[in-house]
Amino acid sequence: MSLAPLLLISLLACAETDPVEAPAAGPPPPAAPAAPAAARERVLGTWAIVLSEEERRQVELLQLAFRQPPPTEEELAAATLSPDERSMVKLMAAAAAADPSDPKVAEMKAAADGLSQATLTITADAMTFQAGAVTEVSSWTVQAEAAESLTIEAVEAPGPDGAPGARDVATITFEGDDRIVMADADEPAQRQVFTRRR
Repeated sequence: MSLAPLLLISLLACAETDPVEAPAAGPPPPAAPAAPAAARERVLGTWAIVLSEEERRQVELLQLAFRQPPPTEEELAAATLSPDERSMVKLMAAAAAADPSDPKVAEMKAAADGLSQATLTITADAMTFQAGAVTEVSSWTVQAEAAESLTIEAVEAPGPDGAPGARDVATITFEGDDRIVMADADEPAQRQVFTRRR
């Protein structure tokens, strides 16, 4: 049973037997500052990828490798590629020419086409990475939480053959309210920056 009716009756009884003057109204007390949202709440939403110069260069190379028709020797020479870049482009172009229907080739081509506009959408129980036609969905749980960071475990959805999805542990660090850095917990140098999409 709620105590509210009993408290109200008690207050009314005191008012009838011992009336007092109401105190003069003063200014309202200042509102308490809002508590900062927990990191696991702040991370919810849609985030747009921020590519580094190196990542943008890799996207350009993949787009060159998967171009149809394939780049000619003259075009490769005009692209001012380093020896390593030239080898990578030729290797990818050869793989695409040998079997254009290879799912891995198709996935890489789609990712290269959409990576610059990729997004990461985080809900309370799922993370969805979208890059062009490529979509990867993972469930996630919090392993550790601080004011400006999270350590999470992400588990990819099972594959078409029913095989369990990969498990990864990552840290998410806030750089202000609208920028996060996601890094591999075991290899922190593997990191990706995202900004909040409004």
